[in-house]
Amino acid sequence: MRGSMSMRKYVSASRVLGHVNNVLGIRPSAAGIRQNSDDGSEQSSASSLDSDSNDDQYSVVEEEDILAEYDEVDVTKDLDSSDDEGNPKRRVRVKQTAPAEPLPTTIGIEIDFLLAVATSGQGNDPHPTDGRNLAQVLRDIDHEDARFHVTVRNGIVDALKNNGLTAVKCVEPNILLHPSSYANEFGWMDSLEAPDSNSATLDQWVGRYQYVDGRGLERNTSDATSSLLGQFVEFHNQQGLLVHQTRLELIDSIADNKVSGWLDFPNYDENDLADRMENEIWRTRVTAEFRVSVRAYIKEARRVLLEEEQRQADPNAVRLPESSAFYDAWTCGVNRGVNPNTIHPSRYIIPEGWQHMKNPQNEDVLPPHVYKWFSGVLRSPTLNYHHPETFPSLQKACAALRNNFRIHLPTPYVPARVKIQFGGDPKWDLLSLKKFITLWVLMEDSLEHLHRYDRSHIGDWPRLRNGPVRKESIQATVLKTSLIGRGPPSGFESAKDEMNSYFPTQEQAPIEDYLRDFIHSIWSHTLHELTDIYLRESCLDMLQFQSLQGTLDAKHIEYWALICDRIISFARNSTAEQFHSALLNMITKKTSPFEILSIPEHVIQFFVSRGASNVSYFQYKDGDRVNWGQPFMVRGSGDTHG
Repeated sequence: MRGSMSMRKYVSASRVLGHVNNVLGIRPSAAGIRQNSDDGSEQSSASSLDSDSNDDQYSVVEEEDILAEYDEVDVTKDLDSSDDEGNPKRRVRVKQTAPAEPLPTTIGIEIDFLLAVATSGQGNDPHPTDGRNLAQVLRDIDHEDARFHVTVRNGIVDALKNNGLTAVKCVEPNILLHPSSYANEFGWMDSLEAPDSNSATLDQWVGRYQYVDGRGLERNTSDATSSLLGQFVEFHNQQGLLVHQTRLELIDSIADNKVSGWLDFPNYDENDLADRMENEIWRTRVTAEFRVSVRAYIKEARRVLLEEEQRQADPNAVRLPESSAFYDAWTCGVNRGVNPNTIHPSRYIIPEGWQHMKNPQNEDVLPPHVYKWFSGVLRSPTLNYHHPETFPSLQKACAALRNNFRIHLPTPYVPARVKIQFGGDPKWDLLSLKKFITLWVLMEDSLEHLHRYDRSHIGDWPRLRNGPVRKESIQATVLKTSLIGRGPPSGFESAKDEMNSYFPTQEQAPIEDYLRDFIHSIWSHTLHELTDIYLRESCLDMLQFQSLQGTLDAKHIEYWALICDRIISFARNSTAEQFHSALLNMITKKTSPFEILSIPEHVIQFFVSRGASNVSYFQYKDGDRVNWGQPFMVRGSGDTHG
């Protein structure tokens, strides 16, 4: 069935992932998410058609036999044959396109986090022994200001780069940066905290230009502007300065205070009205055009730098067809849903004798409001799940953030999460989706206990739309499918027979009626009926798991990813007999879900040692109540609490 699936079914199988989103709390990636631009694997027109060295890649066919799907053709005249009118026939070389290599299993990881940027007022450092720096300039910048976000983001990207990762300062869709709205035209590569490394040296620069008689005002204005711009660039080169780091406000200062004094008007007669007017007009024009031309030069240097930055790609990134280069490297963005205002001060353990900060009204400022926070999301490139460098790179990323910044410890009072996306080949077909949904629903009680309680159906944040499926949502889904179907779905009997091959009967493995009804509804509908109910036209063949709470513990993320991968692999690769037997043993409790998935013992023990069991949820050593004496993740990439 899977091997012979038609293109229509393939597209619909991608759409049906929307169904998984609604009933499982596992979100299929929508268009624009985890998409990468074409890496050239599809053939494109090339000049190599004219090279005889590539003849073995082409076949010669009659022009009228060419099919629309051929991407590359080279039309030539065949003098050895002719048509009915005696004209040489045109023959065509058609490039033989090799079958595309199957994609590996891919993984993309996005981690929400909360970072303490600066003190919220003029008070002292609330945690002076922490050792990780706080911003100084940003203390006076509104935390909603786009420059605040870009400055922090760029500092994080620099830390990732310094730790050996390919990270980029890209245009970020969740930051509303409009450079023209700022006096210094702040850009995507800039930082308010960066030292002004050029101004002191440029203060010593002296330009020179002498008016040339006979060239006229216009020519001398143009020549002076070009000459001063060239001198400006040459001075940077001589002093080892980077043009893009020169601040635009410095150029304004040079134009206002120095340029006129660098201009020499020989044979000037101050008593000659014409000389006075021409001299004044010339200096005014050169000053204005110098300002415009140098600022434009700096902006162009910044634009080129940003383009080069965004073209960088992690050497291990997997390029997916029809996808965006946004996920070719490590990036950092803003997630305003990770909001410190959701933490009430009473949720902290306040150490005895802790010195409260005061606001200008002499009122106590309570945690967490003693800091200005950055609500961030760290994004990995799309990586090969099985590549040996994938999870070591995650460790580097987690360590880069935790070693350099004060990252708030995981807490149930901030809706931070880790999103893990799986993709690659083989693509999803209807049978695999049915098996996956069935397996997930039956395992959900075991799976949700691997996470903190707030990530479950009983959590303090039931408004989170990615909670596991529950009785109420199942009943609503069953009702919806019955209404849409308006009677027995088409192919009901054949679908029922297929289900019986994979799923035990009630006599073999009794389960609650509502749960069996839901599973029946999944197996009884055709692919198109399911996608009509849960339509996602733009879905890709990816699954996104969102149930893990936000953490920068790389090992924790790796172990959860392993479990997700095993569920996907079992749903895709198990035979009818294997799947039927596994569900029978799981429902009758002869075998645990994790034994069925062959989860390594050390992975199971990682979760068990942190409280996860059939009756209790994952819990951190602080009992999920952060001590304000040390509210930040410890350095490193392992356990967040040390």
